Amino acid sequence: MSFSILIGALVALWVYRDAKKKWGYSRNTALLWALGTVAFFYIVVPVYFIFGRKLQMVKSTPTDTSTIEGEAVDVSEKTDCPMCASKVPISFAKCPHCGYTLKFLCSKCGRDIERGWKTCPYCGEPAPEK
Repeated sequence: MSFSILIGALVALWVYRDAKKKWGYSRNTALLWALGTVAFFYIVVPVYFIFGRKLQMVKSTPTDTSTIEGEAVDVSEKTDCPMCASKVPISFAKCPHCGYTLKFLCSKCGRDIERGWKTCPYCGEPAPEK
């Protein structure tokens, strides 16, 4: 009897960790799966394998973000800063290394203005001085 309780507890621990880390369930939901495993081992474990394990969506876009040991890693498309040649994500308006302004924003409509433009093509506002 105690052996089956030990096996049930170990499987419940595995279900909790699997649900939380690999499949992204919240702590409470993973705990419910684990408690259900302890209480109704022969029912909950097969149900967990059939319905509890979510299908993982594989993203193949270059702008997705992945995590390594809980730390976010930026894998977005990058460009070179014309001033210091550092790799900078395209979405940045200023280079974080040297402070060079990569994009200008229109003071009237707030949209991006490229360096060579004299006026905003969206609202006609004169471009800011470089």
